[in-house]
Amino acid sequence: MAALPLRAPTAYHLWRRAEGITRLKVSREKLATLNVLGFGGGVSELFLMLAKHEGHRAFFCSGSPERREHLAALGIEGIDQKKFNRFAAADDVKAFAKDVKERSGGVGAHIVCDMLRGAVYPAGLAALAREGTNVSAGWQLGQKVAYDSALLSVKQVTLDHTHYDTIDGCNACTELYGAVFRPTVHREIYSFADLPRAVREMHHNTQTGIPIVRVADEMPAAVRALAV
Repeated sequence: MAALPLRAPTAYHLWRRAEGITRLKVSREKLATLNVLGFGGGVSELFLMLAKHEGHRAFFCSGSPERREHLAALGIEGIDQKKFNRFAAADDVKAFAKDVKERSGGVGAHIVCDMLRGAVYPAGLAALAREGTNVSAGWQLGQKVAYDSALLSVKQVTLDHTHYDTIDGCNACTELYGAVFRPTVHREIYSFADLPRAVREMHHNTQTGIPIVRVADEMPAAVRALAV
């Protein structure tokens, strides 16, 4: 992988932080390969690419077959979110946690990147391994989050929620698209008037990749070819 710029993107900072927190509890000597789980979004895609590049086992949970296929080509194992009814009920969360543990040899995910995204939040917590770390970076769709403090204390789980995103950080991130990282991009460029629909589709996880909303009269050269 090519060297990252000094102003590294959100996913890079988030991965380094998640790995660092986890290694405070579980050393490389004790466990070299970690199970890393990400949900749906573009930050998770890049997060998992970094984890896979460094030799860890990576899982991508998404309702979009296009996104799963894209990451599968990079050696990242796909999990169909829709098989678990998008975690609508407690039994769906339990079934998902059981599935992740079966895929990981009964261990679960040592690191989860979930972005506190509504229904996936409890699913990510349930899938965590003992001494695991759950990270997010400020783009949550759920305004209220809660957890069982006693249970997570028994499992030695760490929750880490930070806000990395700045204008400079977003610019640095998008500069890498197509060069260092190749995330999936949604097949439709939304007009600004379609922004409510874009947000609704993102919430329902029906988008095929990272959404792009057109707000300028002329598209930037980097994405001009994507415009219909």
